[in-house]
Amino acid sequence: MHAKLVEEWLTSAKERGGIDQAFAQLLTSQGHEVLWQGHSRIEFGKDIVTVDPEGQFHAYQIKDEDLTLAELRKHDAQIAELVTVSILHPRVPSGTVHTPHLITSGLVKEEVNLRILAQNQGWKAKGFRELDIVDRSSLVPRFVSMADSFWPDRPKSIRDFFSFYLAEGKGDFDPQRFATLLSELLPAVTPSKSRAERAPSALCIIGNYMLTAFEREKDHWSLFRGWVITAAYIAWHAQTTGLANKHWSGAFALAKQAAMEHLKGIVIESVGKDALSPNGFEMDDYTRCRNTVVAGAISAWSLVADATEVDQAHLKPLLSMLVDRGRLIVWGESALPMVLCVLWASEKHSMNINALGIVRSYVREACERNTVHSDDEPIEPPQTDPDTILERLFAFKPDRNRPPKAKHLWAMQAVLHLLARRGDRDFLTQNWPLITKLDLMTFRPDVVDDLLLWSGIEGKEEHRKARKTQSWSLFYEEAVSPTHSDIPGVVNQDATFALLYFLAYPHRISTALVSHLDAHFGEKAQQVTV
Repeated sequence: MHAKLVEEWLTSAKERGGIDQAFAQLLTSQGHEVLWQGHSRIEFGKDIVTVDPEGQFHAYQIKDEDLTLAELRKHDAQIAELVTVSILHPRVPSGTVHTPHLITSGLVKEEVNLRILAQNQGWKAKGFRELDIVDRSSLVPRFVSMADSFWPDRPKSIRDFFSFYLAEGKGDFDPQRFATLLSELLPAVTPSKSRAERAPSALCIIGNYMLTAFEREKDHWSLFRGWVITAAYIAWHAQTTGLANKHWSGAFALAKQAAMEHLKGIVIESVGKDALSPNGFEMDDYTRCRNTVVAGAISAWSLVADATEVDQAHLKPLLSMLVDRGRLIVWGESALPMVLCVLWASEKHSMNINALGIVRSYVREACERNTVHSDDEPIEPPQTDPDTILERLFAFKPDRNRPPKAKHLWAMQAVLHLLARRGDRDFLTQNWPLITKLDLMTFRPDVVDDLLLWSGIEGKEEHRKARKTQSWSLFYEEAVSPTHSDIPGVVNQDATFALLYFLAYPHRISTALVSHLDAHFGEKAQQVTV
């Protein structure tokens, strides 16, 4: 079954975002370090560049088609560059000879092999290495063996796996189910050393299979979340099993890079005319939810991407329009990661927009809706996604059997500290009497790195209220005190991944995480009167 599944995937997957990602993971599992993986105008026929365990350099061109002689001739220029043009990379000494590889998910006709054989003789005579060609017949057993023993084997897991593989791929991504499937691929007990070392790349390969439908439909937001979850589970597995860095960092980096590519995909799509408008009839709150996700995604991209890739001429007008026209909505606490990314982007790029006003509106709304005696619907916790919230809001027949909602707030302490770090004393003082009536919640896991998991974490919930009388100087000192011990190690050490994790895991919002990100991406330290 596994071979058939892999063959079917290779037949349907595309070169970019599918086969190239999977093949890079395959190389990583074989001990290669991936120096470059992507597509650009100066790649010169090289989609992937690696260095193997012996220090030899390799360049790969990826295709997703059957190669006939006619098709091969269409790619003559690319293949010639793959073989004869030196690798341009800081890690590769000038003039270094590399081994070229042509990889296709299709089949290679015999006449193509004969032509490559003849060309290799000419290239070899000129001092170049021979071109290695690999097609589907060789790729299938490689991918099967790479993920062997990690495939789902329980009936429910198999059904869930195929439900992803056969999904429509348009907004039907279920992060809970995706994460559960990944966790079931990992052993419940301490694995053998070889199995532990193979797991990171296997997670990526099987995750890639499950995201095929979303890749086909270019659902960048679902793909972004899928790859961040995959990277998080790789890091969790590495920390849990004590894996050496060399056995997981490559797979983690490729998953993180894939997530970054799909953030970029959202940015590119947002450039189009009427890109943020609905295709047909749609409730305005749905449109504003989508706008908020897009604003958060392009803001996050502007914070972590190379400065040369950030188009300020597009970013600033778009975010200004969304904020100034009230097109963003705090549907619940799960919207706050997007809103905070907009705030940090506005500060970094010196944008004259009132993003802080949206943060303050969350505090005001909570003071009105989440106090014990309020009859209003409380702000939803970060565990509730916007679709669920809007379904309830627009339900024709409210569910009268649903128990009353808890009025606890999981993000309030983080937001109050963020406002304090910006010296927003007057606003806090004005609203403090109502703030003290709110129930503030915190989750403390037994193992901090377990926060990389989507759910099922052992720990305890802590409930508190703000002090009725609060010294500003003490509150400010509390807000600026580091709490890095309360966030996973990889989140603490990798600021880029921390921001991606913050967007993809909104239910993990915490005082420590927001403080950590604020230190990296927020307004620089200012003189605040305490």
